[in-house]
Amino acid sequence: MKRGVTLLICLVLLGGLIGAYFYLGGRPADDTAASETPSKTVNLIDKQKWDIQSVRFVSKDNDVTILPVILPTPAPTSQPAPVETSPDNSPSSAPPASSPTPTPNISFTVSGFEDAVIDKTVVDNMARMAYSLDAAEKVADNGDPKAFRLDPPDGEINIKYTDGTEKTVYVGMQSPAKDYYYIMVKGDPAVYMVYSTTGERAFYGMDKILSKALTAVTADTLQYVYVKQKDKDAIEFAYDGEPEELAAAIEQYGAVTLYMVQPYKGWELYNSNFKTYVLDGMDGINIGGLVEARPEDYAAYGLDDPSLTVWLKDAAAEIHLEIGDDADRADVTDADENKTYVYVKFYDRPSVYVMDKSYLTTLYDINPFGFTMRFVSLHNIDDVVSFTIKSVSRNYDAVLNHELIYVTATPAPTFTPTPTPDPDVPAPSDTAPASEDANTSPAPTPTPEKLIHPRVNGQEVQDKAFRTFYQAVIGLSYDTGIDTFTPTGLPEITISYKLNNGEPDVVTRYYKYNNDFYAVRKDDDPIQFVVGKQYVDAMFKSAEDLLAGKLDK
Repeated sequence: MKRGVTLLICLVLLGGLIGAYFYLGGRPADDTAASETPSKTVNLIDKQKWDIQSVRFVSKDNDVTILPVILPTPAPTSQPAPVETSPDNSPSSAPPASSPTPTPNISFTVSGFEDAVIDKTVVDNMARMAYSLDAAEKVADNGDPKAFRLDPPDGEINIKYTDGTEKTVYVGMQSPAKDYYYIMVKGDPAVYMVYSTTGERAFYGMDKILSKALTAVTADTLQYVYVKQKDKDAIEFAYDGEPEELAAAIEQYGAVTLYMVQPYKGWELYNSNFKTYVLDGMDGINIGGLVEARPEDYAAYGLDDPSLTVWLKDAAAEIHLEIGDDADRADVTDADENKTYVYVKFYDRPSVYVMDKSYLTTLYDINPFGFTMRFVSLHNIDDVVSFTIKSVSRNYDAVLNHELIYVTATPAPTFTPTPTPDPDVPAPSDTAPASEDANTSPAPTPTPEKLIHPRVNGQEVQDKAFRTFYQAVIGLSYDTGIDTFTPTGLPEITISYKLNNGEPDVVTRYYKYNNDFYAVRKDDDPIQFVVGKQYVDAMFKSAEDLLAGKLDK
């Protein structure tokens, strides 16, 4: 019984669905059927970039005029030549299609700041209000301008077009939720709303327009370092080669070695230590608010004689700043009472800003001893003919006896398969004689193997053992700087190098400074550094072990 009732109900429902299908299918479409919610957007300005002659933004704090700039038009992409067809299947002749008129390539600049570095995105967005402006919706057909702070307006945009027409847009207050600005167009009594992201562009000043972007410099790819603190020697590191060599080295290796240019010569920059001692302290460095766009007197900010100049450059970024006096709190927006601020400017730009001084802490009183390899006299072993170490109690005379052995690797023969002869083709009667070693690659150019046969104090010593000792000699490095030292007696130790690379002989003299250090003079340079006595003692110990065979491997 239950099964029959269920079957009856299903048949009734099926019949209802079939009837509804035929009823709806035969009905005409309903023109008033529900559709998507209509957009409230109102187009107020519909022009093109190249229609603009000028756009002036005037508000309480700003008066900025934006001007168009015509950039070079990219060369058109060449089109392939048409494929010729036979007369039988060629289409009926038609005039050739005319080439489209190239679209002007327009950018924008700011009047009076054509030579400045501006934020292109900010300026382009401001200009957009003059050629493509949509209101989110209309508020009233005849609103009271005063109720929306549109009479007088908070901001005014005066637009001039190349066809001689003009348009003025008034910008009033924000909506209570801060998501819209109220605007009016001169000659139209209606009040509209635009999104805040659009309306706020009417109030952008030079602080927003001028670019103050700083890209972080990476230690691994450093190309140049210059730090100059007022009344102190500059610290400079540079690549020791030609500019084209620098570019090639960066492309091939991704990095180069920098050497100190001043105040001392030849110290190698140790990149990872430079990151730790300097760059890590600058992490997140940024420029603060604008103080003055074009100062007439930089002395007011201490920038006529900067307290600090810094120029750091890597393969992709650059920071080049001048730092002035500590900033007046009145010039710092949203100042943190626990921080000190300074005046700052880009080296090649006129505007003055403020900056959190803590970003620069590692650049003041910078100590290059923390990130340099400070060898007293570093020489490649291939460039040294001989050297002597003389002291009151011990003398060592080392001669390297260089030898070049040219080694040519035997090339592996290149097998060329012989084709199977075709029996139907007769062999040529005149066959040229086969060239010798036809299947062998040409011999490579010999390369020299550099050997030394060292002798110390007339005693022949093992090559590898001598190299260990040599590392102890050239590994002597300055421990710290001192006030210029004037010796009163003879040096306790003298190390002299005779070179074969065309450079003059080098002499370093070690004078007693105190019980822990020797004051070192290289050639005739002033004495400004000391070397730890323990390292000099280790050098002598290495010489003793060499002659005793203890360094043999």
